[in-house]
Amino acid sequence: MLEVRPLENIDYELIKESEKVIEKNYRYGRHHIGSAVRTKTGNIYSAVHVEANVGRITVCGEAMAIGKSVSEGDY
Repeated sequence: MLEVRPLENIDYELIKESEKVIEKNYRYGRHHIGSAVRTKTGNIYSAVHVEANVGRITVCGEAMAIGKSVSEGDY
């Protein structure tokens, strides 16, 4: 059975960062999904879902946020 716990303040920080990255990068019909991850060091990396105009290339926001943290050497 899945254990469900209430959100804590630290969780709301990730939600807020996801909202901020959507607001900063929003383009109608393109960037409506955001994600944020917190690394072991406590840094937060956020990103938006990306879709290319050519073909079927898409990268989810979660993968983009994780990629940002890895690119910065913070994993």
